[in-house]
Amino acid sequence: MRTLFFLSLLFFGSIATAQLFNIDHLAATDVGFVRVAAGDFDQDGDQDLLTITSQLMVWYPNLDGLGNFGEPITLDTGMGQSFNQAVADLDGDGREDLLISYFDQDFIAYYRNLGNGTFAPFQVLASGLNRASGIAPGDLDGDGDLDLVLGVSNGSGFYWIEQLTNGSFGPLIPISTTLSQARNQKLGDIDGDGDLDILTNSVGNTLLSWFENVNGLGDFSQQHSIETNGLYENFFQLADLDGDGDLDNLSIKNDEILWRDNLDGLGNFGTAQNLFTTSNGTPMGNIQAADLDNDTDLDIVFDVGYDFGKVYLLNIDGQGTFGPANFIDPPEGGSAGNNLPVDVDGDGDFDLINSSLFFSDNHIDLYWYENLTILGNEDFKDESTVIYPNPTKDILFINSPNAINIVSIYDVLGRKLLQKEENINQLDVSSLPNGILFIELETEMAKVVKKLVKE
Repeated sequence: MRTLFFLSLLFFGSIATAQLFNIDHLAATDVGFVRVAAGDFDQDGDQDLLTITSQLMVWYPNLDGLGNFGEPITLDTGMGQSFNQAVADLDGDGREDLLISYFDQDFIAYYRNLGNGTFAPFQVLASGLNRASGIAPGDLDGDGDLDLVLGVSNGSGFYWIEQLTNGSFGPLIPISTTLSQARNQKLGDIDGDGDLDILTNSVGNTLLSWFENVNGLGDFSQQHSIETNGLYENFFQLADLDGDGDLDNLSIKNDEILWRDNLDGLGNFGTAQNLFTTSNGTPMGNIQAADLDNDTDLDIVFDVGYDFGKVYLLNIDGQGTFGPANFIDPPEGGSAGNNLPVDVDGDGDFDLINSSLFFSDNHIDLYWYENLTILGNEDFKDESTVIYPNPTKDILFINSPNAINIVSIYDVLGRKLLQKEENINQLDVSSLPNGILFIELETEMAKVVKKLVKE
């Protein structure tokens, strides 16, 4: 069993961390011009990969939780282009389903996960969208299930549809009938009132805006403009970059990385701050915010046009002060695309998915870059403390020669899920989410952290 020490600054304060993405691992060869998503499709506690082209959609099982992937398993063929995909437990059965926005056929398809990596034939949730594009799941009306926001590639308007029960949906509900080419959307509580609002792009007089969930029930009648000048912003995120508890806007405008601070937590955004610009004006893409160095704040990673690699910026102080750009070399002779932070090898840090185009013969391979963040110190390891069974479904037993004062369980993002301070020789973990978790055992001598797989 590997002993893992994650979130070192959180747990041990003085332990130094380092960050490297200089090892690339081949996941699959000749995958085509793909879109990539990740999820635990077979419920074995690790992250699998999904790829989709205009002709083929497959998933690759993570065989050992360490990033060794099996042969592709076909889910569908010949469905045409898809520019957006989402992985979500749509029907609330504890399994991750697939939501695919099909551009050519102009509909949203729902592939229900039947368990163990098998999926039902698709069900059409919405159609007639002026070329389906964006798809964002979230509880828009506060009734405890996932609804969907849908964007369009051509024409005007974007919509939401309400989940009625167990994966069945109502009709299209227009959010705007005038917004043009609202292709992508992100959901989050922008104004801090406890419900989900919508950030969207568009063309024309408004390039970036957010729609307020006025009553918490899906009334999006109030639009707030963020950006009216410049170029189309195709890549953007909602993320708390300065650690003040509200959601800021992170985006790409051609060759610039921009950060707009949510000034008051109410959705009033400040002037765009330039965090990075390419030296030769080449555009960038696929921007993501994630805690890459495990210091509990959000860093930034994106694809760059020059040298066809990736760049990451580390958040130095947790308040949005970013260090110098760090370049990640693509595989020799290849490029970088499909930027996606995922803990591929189950060690508690974010690795990066990359699809690499090799220009010599125009073939594309799927890679992942291993995150080599230094997470702990050998002095803290304690092989005499045993947790069992592991994997577990309900009751976890703890056997330690040292008296344990506190037991805490965290998910891979460092969020505390459970804490217990008495009768801690066993824990009921049945209510915790499935997947990879981390259990911290605090004694008078040290803190010990071990990996736990919840089934």
